[in-house]
Amino acid sequence: MNPFDADVPWIDRRPGKRLRIEFTESAEAQMSEGFRWLSSLSMIDADEAEKWADEIAGAVEEEAELQGTLPFDRPIDPNSPIDRPAYRVLRKKGKRRSAGWYISFELLDADDDGIVDTLRVLGVKHSSQEGSR
Repeated sequence: MNPFDADVPWIDRRPGKRLRIEFTESAEAQMSEGFRWLSSLSMIDADEAEKWADEIAGAVEEEAELQGTLPFDRPIDPNSPIDRPAYRVLRKKGKRRSAGWYISFELLDADDDGIVDTLRVLGVKHSSQEGSR
């Protein structure tokens, strides 16, 4: 079964199974850009920018673990940089009303066995960039 033919990709939900994580070059570049941008703000020091990078990486790890245990319920990314389904999760920093960062990802069956096994991060963008690909 091709996981992209269905609304809900097939994911192996056996205990202990976790999706492999990959970052595209574009996602890595966006992470670096976000880090530099945060570091340049006068109200945020380098430690805070590092904490942000750790939080984004932690959110990706959490997403990979959750997709192996919970029913799939992520919205499709309307600004997907690819021509097939991509999903996103919003990670907010701090206050309830604060702006957040969208993590865009796709789910892949990298070994062609019919079971999704990889979460590939496509992009990490500040919510103010919502309309851009």
